[in-house]
Amino acid sequence: MYVSGSSSSSLVQTFKSKLRLTSEVLESARETLLKQLAIEDTKELVTDREVTEEEIDQVEEEPENELEDGIIVERNILLDAFLKYLENNEGITVKMSLLEGRVVIHEVPLGIYGIVAGEVTSQMRDWYNRLNVFHERDVIVDRNSTVIPDGSVQPRDLPRPPAGQGCDKGGVPYPTVVVEVGLSEGLKSLHSKARRYFIPRTTIQIYIAVKIFNPRRDGTRVLVAFVYERANPERPILVKSFGTAAMYISTLKFFRRRRVPDQDITGVGRHTAPPCNHLGIPIYQINIPATAIFNGSPTGIPANLGNGCNIDLYGVQEAFFSIL
Repeated sequence: MYVSGSSSSSLVQTFKSKLRLTSEVLESARETLLKQLAIEDTKELVTDREVTEEEIDQVEEEPENELEDGIIVERNILLDAFLKYLENNEGITVKMSLLEGRVVIHEVPLGIYGIVAGEVTSQMRDWYNRLNVFHERDVIVDRNSTVIPDGSVQPRDLPRPPAGQGCDKGGVPYPTVVVEVGLSEGLKSLHSKARRYFIPRTTIQIYIAVKIFNPRRDGTRVLVAFVYERANPERPILVKSFGTAAMYISTLKFFRRRRVPDQDITGVGRHTAPPCNHLGIPIYQINIPATAIFNGSPTGIPANLGNGCNIDLYGVQEAFFSIL
């Protein structure tokens, strides 16, 4: 979806050194996304019927709401112009990224994002309290692209990268783990960020995405976490449904069509998994390898942490419902 206050008929695209967004454009995007979040979700659950291999093998995908890919509000913007805009406009009421010069608004920054991403990063900090945890920091992922993950984690002793290769304008090291939470943002958009986070410039090792679907009529929610690693950015290494309703059939087909093996798509409604209703259930643990978390650390993995950090998804679910 594209909404902009300026346009050009020229075939030659000139990148702009200054970004200007009117309050009307920002408020229109905000209101559009908020209305989308209020729509009741009625898609079929995996517990409603069996999904055949023929369905999964079909080339065409079910249509995705165009808003799930974000609202483009400006094009041909230089990275420096975008970063300067963010610096000079603290407190803007939308979450935006710069993708190949396109300014894309994905979300309205509600408290849900902070509490869900914060629960993931807090569990990692509880595991080892000398990790640095960030929320909504700039992460440069290309010449004219930067994204702002909802959470990120890294060791405290990472060396600074070479000049011009830092995570942000300040030249700080890239995180080793990033977390994204999607309400308005759809699976396709969240999935596409894996290739951005793992470009050669970055040193990010793990990308954790959490998709929160709209409420169902009975008050239940479908929550899905999926994890990517640098060695295999094309598809997640695991997908876990951990909400109070089973995964949607459309979600199952989305990941199967991206070559995620059926046995790696687990959780509520899948393979006789139990409900996600208390801490410590093995199927609802996500293990983040210590080698990934401490990648690049001169001192390496601290003693007794070699087995990695387990993220308990019930804790994430509980944190989410606590704010509704």
